[in-house]
This record gives sequence, structure tokens and C-alpha cells, in this order.
Amino acid sequence: MATLGYSRASFVKFGQKEDGEALCEGLREALDYFGGVPEQVLFDNVKTVVIERDAYGPGLHRWNDRLLELAEECGFTLRLCRPYRQDQRQGRMLQVSGLKLVAEVANSHVPRWLDEVANERVHATTKAIPARRLAEERSAMLPAPALKVTPVLPLRVPVLVESLQHPPAVYDALLEVQP
Repeated sequence: MATLGYSRASFVKFGQKEDGEALCEGLREALDYFGGVPEQVLFDNVKTVVIERDAYGPGLHRWNDRLLELAEECGFTLRLCRPYRQDQRQGRMLQVSGLKLVAEVANSHVPRWLDEVANERVHATTKAIPARRLAEERSAMLPAPALKVTPVLPLRVPVLVESLQHPPAVYDALLEVQP
């Protein structure tokens, strides 16, 4: 879950993993959804974000290498919540309940919920609609990085020739996609 500071626009993605790679992938998708990169990104105190808090002195943390690379690539500064802050507890509850859902099913409903409910409601703190404030906030953001999409190659399953009733060429012709 990601929430912008000024507009309070939200982004949600359920996943089956909670590692650094999944965090960075989700953050990239959030930046793409928001249409820009804020100057600072505030994180919870979890191991996928910070390896050791204050490792090099007060406020000088030892960050997850993948997250640090993403911050440098996108141009944002990493920041940490104060330990035991309310926002941090809510994020953890969302993670725990999210693990009980099948990620694909949950994610198929999230975009509509974000666009029609979460970012169109009057926010309790700002008394404004997040989607409208997001348009203003984008003007202060850096451009969103292009998502690095890995192409999905078609899966080729080996077929045992001995089990076929016809020559393999017949099956190949049936499986080819017609223009």
C-alpha cells in the first residue's frame, strides 16, 4: 500500500511475497499509477526496507540494497517512520489480511476500487478528494520511471511422441495461432 502525502491518493497491490524484490516492483507500479515520483518516500521499519536503523549514527540507516538502487534510479530520498507509529501498524494489518487472499483475484478488483472509491472519497484529514489533489501534486513530482516489463515467453511443454495417435506435425498445426 502506498499513499501520497499531499493528495492522500492511494495505491494498493496484493502479493504472494514480502521480499525486497516484491517491494520494489510494487513501488514502481505505485509510482507509475501516481504518474510521478515524490521527492521523499516514507517507509515502515521492516527488514525489506531497512536492514539496520541508525547503523551509521542517528538517522543514518543501512537500507536494503535493491530499495537503495531504486531510490537512486528514480531520484527519491528514503525516509523511515518513527517506530511504532500508527500508519506502520495499519500497513502491517493490511499485509496480514492480504496474505489470506488470492493475489490475482484481489488485484483484479483493486483498480476499480482505487478509481471509484478510495481516491474519489472526501479524505477525513484533508477534507478534499484525493484524485483532484493528485493532479496538483503531480506538478511537483519527478517523472515516473518507465516500468521494466519482462516479456512473457510462451510455454513449450515437451510432448512424448510415443503417446500420440497422430504425427507431431498434426498437433503442431492445431496449436498454432491463426492470424
